[in-house]
Amino acid sequence: DAPPDGLVLTSSISRENRRGGNLLDMKLSEIRVPTLVAHHLEDECWVTPYDGAVEIEDALTGAGRAELMAFDGGEQSGNPCKPFSHHGFLGQRAAVIRTIADWIHANATF
Repeated sequence: DAPPDGLVLTSSISRENRRGGNLLDMKLSEIRVPTLVAHHLEDECWVTPYDGAVEIEDALTGAGRAELMAFDGGEQSGNPCKPFSHHGFLGQRAAVIRTIADWIHANATF
């Protein structure tokens, strides 16, 4: 019944797609815990563009602390909407995970 201590969103869907809605359709302003939006600057997936991550961060007005963490570099191989791409932080996953873990440790309310 307790709320989460924080929230991390990665490669978040911000555009309408064949499966339905996206995060921007949700009441993001009602989130009340620290929230990290982690996204790759060069994500080429059509439903997870970087500018959508900016919009998601902007919508987190009630989170108290909302931060967009932009990543660059890594590798791109194949379908940009699959994990072997910037969408899945290919070639830099360990560094991304470490950076996210550091953010959780510094910002979560546990």
